[in-house]
Amino acid sequence: MKPGMRWVYRETSPGGVNKRVSVTVTNRTKTLANGVTARIVRDTITENGTFVETPRGRASACDRRLGQL
Repeated sequence: MKPGMRWVYRETSPGGVNKRVSVTVTNRTKTLANGVTARIVRDTITENGTFVETPRGRASACDRRLGQL
């Protein structure tokens, strides 16, 4: 995953609430306990167009050999 890549997921609940989750890859990395280097991603969640939350950054494992980092 390269910094700046972005995915957007949309869902609608049976009650009609529209939720949008935008996942963006940051330029930050973190070394996990097992020695794997992971890229930090940021989620932004909105419901019916109104900001709901940005959960704390989470790590996504990447493989340097594949040019993912």
